[in-house]
Amino acid sequence: MYCAISGEVPQQPVVSRKTGHLFERRLIEKALQASENRCPVTGEELKPEDLLPVACDLAQRPRPLSATSLPAMLAMFQNEWDDLVVESHATRKQLHATRRELSHALYQHDAACRVIARLTKERDDALALARSGQGVVVTQQVDQAALEQAYACLQDYWKATSKTRKKRKAPAQLASASQIKTWSPQKPAKVLGSASGLAHDVKSGSTLVWGPQGIAYCSSAKKPLVVDKPTSGACFLPQGLLTCGDNITIYSSSMEEQGTIQGTYQSVDAHNTGKYAVALKATGAWSLISLEAKTVLAESSVDPGDAATSSIKFHPDGMIVAAAISTNGAHRVKVWEVKDQKPVHAFDGHSAPISSVAFSENGYHLASCDEGGTVKLWDLRKLKELKSFQVDGAGASVAFDSSGKYLVVSTTTNVVVREVKPWSDLVSVETSSIGACFLTDAQGVVAVDGGGGLVSIGK
Repeated sequence: MYCAISGEVPQQPVVSRKTGHLFERRLIEKALQASENRCPVTGEELKPEDLLPVACDLAQRPRPLSATSLPAMLAMFQNEWDDLVVESHATRKQLHATRRELSHALYQHDAACRVIARLTKERDDALALARSGQGVVVTQQVDQAALEQAYACLQDYWKATSKTRKKRKAPAQLASASQIKTWSPQKPAKVLGSASGLAHDVKSGSTLVWGPQGIAYCSSAKKPLVVDKPTSGACFLPQGLLTCGDNITIYSSSMEEQGTIQGTYQSVDAHNTGKYAVALKATGAWSLISLEAKTVLAESSVDPGDAATSSIKFHPDGMIVAAAISTNGAHRVKVWEVKDQKPVHAFDGHSAPISSVAFSENGYHLASCDEGGTVKLWDLRKLKELKSFQVDGAGASVAFDSSGKYLVVSTTTNVVVREVKPWSDLVSVETSSIGACFLTDAQGVVAVDGGGGLVSIGK
């Protein structure tokens, strides 16, 4: 008789009254406990009460042949001792190898700690040097607290200005449509060897002209201040100006360098608080920058095939930004939220690369022009095209005046001033221009040609 589980002669045999199988008592009890009272052979329900003991003489297991004599037992003990010695040697060898690996890992950890400490010290020294305005800050990641602080600042500005700005009335000294119709150009004044962009500050009356040969800061009371540094974009700050190119540079009003931030960008625009800025790369990605800490806080993602074709602009509320992006032949104006750097809308409709975008002061409209001479106005509340018209030449730039009543478009052949509500042209001046901006209260327009000549258009 053999156990149905082990296949050996059982020492304490029991038989199942349900299935008739013979088992070793200790084995079947463990099997029933593990299988929740199921027969290990048939799978049927089987309880310990269903097992009947079998009365039989206990079998005496024969002694193995290797233990039947003293010489055989000595040989068996010797073999066991040899196995124990071999196993002990293997264990000591493995222990020695483990100790060497642990020692090497501890050495690598110590070296890594020293490198981290050195890099941390270099970072802290660079930040301290940059905050003093004497060095270059390497772009780096900052903690979430810095981002939250930036968003809180932008939101506070939005809450404080959005309602009052939208209800603001046009100033009494704003130029009328009849006055604008009498405008004519003055003789150009050469300020740079070549130019690619223009910005005007209506508060100070100053103008920036930039291009591959440098940037010129023009004030009515001073001779233009020129810095021979290739510049691809610039904007005014409350107390100075901001430029971009091979890196982002902060200047004072006297064109003294206040600090730089590494990174190649083609356009930059500052928030009205003067604490933050956005900078656009050729790939279509843009960065949120802290001007006080002189560091990049966050950067937007890029879709495959994207390429930026215009400058980037802050909305007057400061909570969204817009720029023109071309993707595999499709030309659109994309709008992102500053808070999470995610696109919220894209305006389609241009058939040529878009060269410029601009927000109206009340925040309701967005204007764009392309190289084919098409100018479009977009309604930001209804997210649709509001108006489209054609101008002569390739569109280079578009800008609203501070009241949002007038729009100026510069092209390769002329500068056109258009009244927004009646959608009618007021004046068209034949002059090649790559950028144009309104003066204070729309009392004139300042434009620049590709040769760096600054032209005033007015009475």
